This record gives sequence, C-alpha cells and structure tokens, in this order.
Amino acid sequence: MSRKWLVVKASGGGGLGDSIKSLLVAALYASLSGRTLVVDWSGGVYSDGDDNPFWRLFS
Repeated sequence: MSRKWLVVKASGGGGLGDSIKSLLVAALYASLSGRTLVVDWSGGVYSDGDDNPFWRLFS
C-alpha cells in the first residue's frame, strides 16, 4: 500500500491567520483520511526565497 500525502502551500495572498486556518483544516482532513501532512510555506510572504519558515515560526 502506498503512502498518501497532503501538501499545504501558503499562497501569499492571505495573511498569517488565513494560512493558519488553512493549516488547521488540512490537519483535520489529513487525520481523518489517513494522510501524512506536509507544510510548505516557502517562496511566500514569510520567507526569503526557497526557505520554508514554518518550523522557524512554530517550533
């Protein structure tokens, strides 16, 4: 059986609150559907280039 993934990508069009709301909904969906959640906030408002700032912001 192959592993299923759900990738959350911050669009940069919304604010931090919108990104967090999307993340919470995705976390619930991933949990209910048995998928592994991957968060990618690189290349947006909260990073300089290809850096993924999610772990820096929330660890």
